[in-house]
Amino acid sequence: MTIMDNEIFDLIKLEEKKLSVIKKFGYQNYTGNYYPRKYRIWQLCWFNLRERIWNQKSVIIPLVILLFLAFIILIPITFIVPTLVNSPFLGSNPIQEELIDIFNDFFTLIIYVILTNPLIFILFGFIGGRIISEDIEYKSLEQYFTRMRRTDYLIGKFLSIFISYFFTLFLISFVFYYFMSSAFAFSIFDEKIFSTFIKVTIFIFIISLTLSLFMLALSGATDKKNYAALMFIIILLILGDIFEVFAILLDNNFFYIFNPQDVMAAILFDIVPLKSDFSGLGGFISGVPSGRLAVNSFFEAMGAVTLLSFSSMLFVYYKIKRIWRKIQ
Repeated sequence: MTIMDNEIFDLIKLEEKKLSVIKKFGYQNYTGNYYPRKYRIWQLCWFNLRERIWNQKSVIIPLVILLFLAFIILIPITFIVPTLVNSPFLGSNPIQEELIDIFNDFFTLIIYVILTNPLIFILFGFIGGRIISEDIEYKSLEQYFTRMRRTDYLIGKFLSIFISYFFTLFLISFVFYYFMSSAFAFSIFDEKIFSTFIKVTIFIFIISLTLSLFMLALSGATDKKNYAALMFIIILLILGDIFEVFAILLDNNFFYIFNPQDVMAAILFDIVPLKSDFSGLGGFISGVPSGRLAVNSFFEAMGAVTLLSFSSMLFVYYKIKRIWRKIQ
């Protein structure tokens, strides 16, 4: 064996030794002093945010690409729109009178396009894919449960995913809101446009909550950290297209409820109704002009989101409970 082979062999033995220590001691009742429950949950959340989410290249790379594309979109908004708005040739043109509606619709559409971008699903898949599956793979759940309840463990894991999802989407939406308001010569606190930003933030909260619970369930369903990320990406990108085929073949709009893009459209465009005519964008923006799900199906979409969230919570709770029984 060469020197390199010996070094690799030693590393493998070291990793096996680490795992054997966990397997040897297993679950042990903790007899020391406990920190307050909120502190333990937050420490677990912060550890996952710092070490398991934002400390990996698979998260940083798609995030950088996404921000790059966002700034490409912002360039024409920042430099072209002010020229049109401040043009002395407009006079009493309806564009000036309806400027607020144009801003609100344009901002809402951009947020929708960004949230349904495949890069977002890829980024979110890698953010939460290893959150529980890695603990199952490396048998570290036993160490967590010596000092934490199952519910505290799940809350801490959920918060780390939710904060990542919500912060990412909120940051992108705020950047667009800030630059667009400057381009349109509006104050960011102008109540006529700020109310739209608040409504979009509520929508981001709902979507982040649902996707976080769904990702938590997928991560708890496997002991391979990459499998959960791949399942998340495949389901959100491909499943909707499959059911869209069923909707077309069977001529039944109900199947659009399984399309994530249409569900997002139904919720967003009910919270922030579009006042402009975007009928020409039918082939570009799913669900916006067609009315198949985006206009009159808010409660159906919210029902689907609620059902997905509730079933995800139940699944991951009983999966962890089953692992807990094996440990004991």
